[in-house]
Amino acid sequence: KEQVKRDYRIFKDKTKQYVFISSASSYQKPLPKLPITEDIPLDNKFWEYSRNKQYCEAYLLGLKDKDFNVTIIRPSHTYSDQSLIFQLKSSKYPFTILKQMIDQKPIVIPDDGKSLWTLTYNYDFAEAFLDVLGNKNAYNNYYHLTSDKVYNWNEITDAVYDALDVKSNIIHIRTDFILKHFPEFKGELYGDKKDSAVFDNSKIKAIAPNYVSKTKYPDIVKKSVKYYLSDKNLQRVDHDFIKRYEDLIKDFRLRKEEKI
Repeated sequence: KEQVKRDYRIFKDKTKQYVFISSASSYQKPLPKLPITEDIPLDNKFWEYSRNKQYCEAYLLGLKDKDFNVTIIRPSHTYSDQSLIFQLKSSKYPFTILKQMIDQKPIVIPDDGKSLWTLTYNYDFAEAFLDVLGNKNAYNNYYHLTSDKVYNWNEITDAVYDALDVKSNIIHIRTDFILKHFPEFKGELYGDKKDSAVFDNSKIKAIAPNYVSKTKYPDIVKKSVKYYLSDKNLQRVDHDFIKRYEDLIKDFRLRKEEKI
């Protein structure tokens, strides 16, 4: 919030439109309905990141400055040609989980992997985002800007396997059990990636004539895999993460055997 306050001081006499990139993760969790529409309140008790976005929005929309028009855009999971998408991953070295797949070691997916997740290609996002800039119809309003392309987490992970031409080796583990080994993922999982997130994009489509949702993740992830496999400098592995990851799987299997 202090950062957007600073921005207001800096830009209030220099621009007619201030575009704030918020986050669709800020919507109330658990979600009260699907598909997600902009009338759902912002109230994510699980993730500080999302709450900070909410506080920024509240401040900006409360300015009521006729010479400083605010447009709020809430992206969901937006990816590029270099993105590898997993729920549980090393933020330090993205290649880490890819290496696990290549080595045919299990990949963890929370719960049953059947919750639905919206993925938005950055070039698709850009088409509608450009329509927002300088658009008076978007002044002092808020929109989520996502794709209409929806996959479950099993499908997302299998798309990476297919791009590698490696046989799928997925292990499903309950979210609460995962968090015993990776407590730092509580906000990201409970506050965003655990449950289904499907969006109604009618509001942004009404003001963005160039909105598109044409790009499929299984097509782009082939480029992502090629990107990492073509450069050894990108193939660094987070060994600390892998140790914890393998301890999680070992612990889960041991508990499972004990129950049997």
